[in-house]
Amino acid sequence: MKQATTGTISGCLVWIIAFVVISVCILPISMAVGGITSVTDFAVKQTGAIVCPDNTTPNAIANESFGKVV
Repeated sequence: MKQATTGTISGCLVWIIAFVVISVCILPISMAVGGITSVTDFAVKQTGAIVCPDNTTPNAIANESFGKVV
């Protein structure tokens, strides 16, 4: 088996570091966008047409008990 050259090792490290940096930036942004758009009226109407049975009205349900002491 051939020895790995310095260029090959540094190239792999560059790809790994680039992947980690891009992932760290994109993951929180995509989670925020997904969380915000999942409860908007537009998203509820669009997915409701696919998911909900016929002759029903889709709506988003929000739990009001978050942060309250029960």
